[in-house]
Amino acid sequence: MSDPILQRVWKANAIRLVGDGVPAGDVAAAQARLDRWDAWYPFWASRGDAYEALGRAALAKGRRQSAGELLWQACLSYHYAQFLWFHDPKNRDAGQHKKVALYREAAPLFSIPAERFDLTVDGIPVLIDPGTFTYTTSRAWRDYFRSTAAHNTVSLGDESSSTPAGPFSWRSTATSSLERWHASDVVDYFAGTHDGYERAGIDAGVCRQLLFIKSGYWIVRDTVRSEHDVGASASFQAAAGLTIRQDGLRSLAVACGHDVLRIDVLDEGSAISIENAWVSHAYGAKSEAPRLCVRFGAAAGGELHTVLSAARLAARVRRTRTMERDIIEVLHGEVVDRVVFAESEGRAPIDGVETDADIVFLRRTNETDEPREVFVSGATRLIVDDVTIATSPVPSAFAAAYDPDSGSWRRRDVGVIASVVEHGVSSGKIEREAPASDRVPTPSVEVPYYSG
Repeated sequence: MSDPILQRVWKANAIRLVGDGVPAGDVAAAQARLDRWDAWYPFWASRGDAYEALGRAALAKGRRQSAGELLWQACLSYHYAQFLWFHDPKNRDAGQHKKVALYREAAPLFSIPAERFDLTVDGIPVLIDPGTFTYTTSRAWRDYFRSTAAHNTVSLGDESSSTPAGPFSWRSTATSSLERWHASDVVDYFAGTHDGYERAGIDAGVCRQLLFIKSGYWIVRDTVRSEHDVGASASFQAAAGLTIRQDGLRSLAVACGHDVLRIDVLDEGSAISIENAWVSHAYGAKSEAPRLCVRFGAAAGGELHTVLSAARLAARVRRTRTMERDIIEVLHGEVVDRVVFAESEGRAPIDGVETDADIVFLRRTNETDEPREVFVSGATRLIVDDVTIATSPVPSAFAAAYDPDSGSWRRRDVGVIASVVEHGVSSGKIEREAPASDRVPTPSVEVPYYSG
């Protein structure tokens, strides 16, 4: 190995490759075979092609986890083929696109599937992860793209929930805790917290609840628990090429030639601003993109409720408060959905629902007020219009659909994603609750309760 460029690359990166997961055997083979820098890309691209072929062969045999690991190795090989290949933009771009394509194929095949949490509407990426842009060329840009404010989450003042210490390490890192994660045919529900600001010396806890209603909208509830004014704000980062415009006092539209997403901010004390920000779709490249910033909780702590709906839904949204509960009402088509967040346990019926849940979703017809769907989480009981649908000795999630022909409720499956969080890394599995065939009749219909 006489090439001086190659020598410098190995000196700076050999341990890094192995640390990132490149097989040590591949690194040793490259060090033994390569004697010219211009052979670097072809060597690692060929290793990527070999792993890809093995991965596709494993997938053809139904060995999904092995296929995922092999495609991931192919992705790593292409990543390191192109990562310093600046003198050959054509091959560098090809390697970039290849590694991204391989990762997207590998991610859902892992034993715990990896998913990028971009919000896509009708195939259009709307709210996105900002990307990386750079590692070492600029500390300011490296820190910007790793900052909390650059992401679709809550930040406190100018602080980030995890604090960097150089381009590849952290001074402090947030540890996340999964509170709830349920999936059903009609809605998915997630609630989680992290301790990042406590670790940074700020006496504040942050909780986010997400409710995805699969007919086309999302409800986000952010809660900051603090005895002081901590300057909370939530960011919503749009993709490059999109625009954000204010379409009412606290309503906004995200568009790409036509409106694709509507954002309704429901808290009167919040302050809205549209800012110029940056996103990176490939290493070394960045683009300007609009970002919505919503500041809330000027007093101690605070809450923010945001509804994100597909523009085609033409949803009408409002928030009310009654009996110590926030109620978000979304009218679309022929139905009205009501989502209830409970601050304390109570037995009073809310819109015909009696439960001790921490969140309730109820769908009724707009004209007749007849029930259609119900979902609750953290409940030991669920009663709708005086019909007991479910009880449990421990807090659970329940979902049910109303059958107007028989006048009865049919329990739906609810998937429970259980999680263990250690050192900031989550692992989980999906379990099942509530047999779908459980049917609960209303008192006015002479149909006995049955399961089967």
